[in-house]
Amino acid sequence: NPIETANLIKKKVEKSFGTAQDENKLFSKIEVAGPGFINFFIADKFFIDNLKKIDDNFGKRNELKNKKIIIDYTNANLFKEFHIGHLMNNAIGESLSRTFEFMGAEVKRVCYQSDIGLNVAKAVWGKMQNRTQNWGQAYAFGAGKYETDEMAKKEIAVLNKKIYQRDDRNINKLYDEGKRESLKHFNELYKKLGTKFDYLIFESHVVTPGKKIVE
Repeated sequence: NPIETANLIKKKVEKSFGTAQDENKLFSKIEVAGPGFINFFIADKFFIDNLKKIDDNFGKRNELKNKKIIIDYTNANLFKEFHIGHLMNNAIGESLSRTFEFMGAEVKRVCYQSDIGLNVAKAVWGKMQNRTQNWGQAYAFGAGKYETDEMAKKEIAVLNKKIYQRDDRNINKLYDEGKRESLKHFNELYKKLGTKFDYLIFESHVVTPGKKIVE
């Protein structure tokens, strides 16, 4: 009989680990339910007492000692909003970085950020149309016009080339302003998230070397 067996197990467990009346009990209660299920409820005091014993080095190991690991994560795009996807990416990357460090590895945190491209051109174009918009609003406006306005689409395409070439002083000034604002905003967020990158790699820094490799 499953219920009888469950009750027998319950009595043996209570005898071995303590009952509800014992001060140092492991379980606050044990219940037999349904056709013979056994529900174990861990005592609050057991959790509290064990948490008090845990120090900052709990679980620390040296399996990765002398190993060097690069973690590339977050990778938020400049001139756009930092969204929930970036937050998730940051949480995963930071968790891995800290775990590997805790296991003895030397970890380098890297963030690869897109600071050029069509999306950037859409934001800069949007800002040129209305300077009172913030950069997130400017991008949304430019992205919308790119899909619905053929003239705007052509202007954004031309602007995209100018941003790559950096041959227009006024455009460069606006672009540089947006890049500074984006980085300042992201750095404020990273500080709140407890993330400090060792290297920030920008897409604009790898375009020319990348072309040479392809050619």
